[in-house]
Amino acid sequence: MLPLVTLLLLGLALALTVGYLAQSTGICVVRGVRQWDDGRPALLLATLLCGAWTWICIPVANHFGLQIPIQRHDVALMFAVGGLIFGIGAAINGGCAVSTLSKLAAGNVHMVATLSGWVAGWALWLWLRPTPELPPMTPPTPLALWALIGASVFLLALAVIAPWEQRKLWVSITFFGIAGGLLTLLEPRWSPSALVTDLGALAADEPGTLVPSIYRIALISILLGGMALSAWRAHHFKLQRPGFRRLTIHLGAGTLMGVGAAMALGGNDVQLLAAVPALSPAGLVTVLFMLLGTWTTLRLMGRLAR
Repeated sequence: MLPLVTLLLLGLALALTVGYLAQSTGICVVRGVRQWDDGRPALLLATLLCGAWTWICIPVANHFGLQIPIQRHDVALMFAVGGLIFGIGAAINGGCAVSTLSKLAAGNVHMVATLSGWVAGWALWLWLRPTPELPPMTPPTPLALWALIGASVFLLALAVIAPWEQRKLWVSITFFGIAGGLLTLLEPRWSPSALVTDLGALAADEPGTLVPSIYRIALISILLGGMALSAWRAHHFKLQRPGFRRLTIHLGAGTLMGVGAAMALGGNDVQLLAAVPALSPAGLVTVLFMLLGTWTTLRLMGRLAR
């Protein structure tokens, strides 16, 4: 077992890596759906498969005596509805969970309203709580491990045959998935969705909710730092002047994302890096309906704009 200080420093380094790669690759389900609709499926496919390399966490966990976090649930209506609502909110917001932070780190201050709405939406769902919490399923079978390895081989093959620009995308998102998986192994609740979950639970006065630790806040801060560094190096950082109308729109979109993520037990970051790699039926259904909600809303917004 590695010393605690080493594990903490490794977690911070991984958070910096995840943030930098998230910004430099532009990883985002909304952007991926938009490009897929334009006949460019590479970003969406790479985003959906970013968790394929989390199988590497299994030998690492066994070697260092770490516990692998598993999030598997059976299919239920609230996962489909939650994914759909989240997808609608993400499309209106113009970004999903991680890309909301990426935009904020690049100077888009309107994302503060999105994050505020997300916390409010999650708190609203916890306050209403029309359905009971669902028990987790048993851990995945060895077949899931081979499925992830097969997806990894598929990604490598795509990286080899793809043009240079797409090859950089595949390789970068591969490292994003590996770093995100290892970070989840060290701190299962590192993700933006998990932090918003706890803030929403605190706002709803949910019993048993703990205040996020200083280390988790440090991880998010380092994550934002990596995103800001990438934006600055690419000359993409631009501080935007906040406007009331845009703040209102993002607040509403964030509220939809919060309600949807609460119903689905996590935003798309949790689904793609934890639930889908575990072959969770609920996670797969959630992502499918997130895509459906995003695509439908983007299409509708495009028609209204014309």
